[in-house]
Amino acid sequence: MVPVVSEFRAAQAGVSDCTITIPNSVALANVHLFQQALVLDASANVDGLVASNGSAVATCIR
Repeated sequence: MVPVVSEFRAAQAGVSDCTITIPNSVALANVHLFQQALVLDASANVDGLVASNGSAVATCIR
C-alpha cells in the first residue's frame, strides 16, 4: 500500500477534522483508502499518544 501521507493538524476544543477530495476518474476505481489519527496527549498514558479508530473506504463506479 503506497503512497503514505502524513498531515499534522491542531485541535480546537478537542476536535479536529480532515477532508479529502477524490477526483471523479475511472483510474481510481477499486482504490482502497485508509485513515487513522494519532494524537499527542501527555496525560493519556506513559507514551503520551492516543490513536483513533481507523477508517477504510473503497472507491467504485456506479
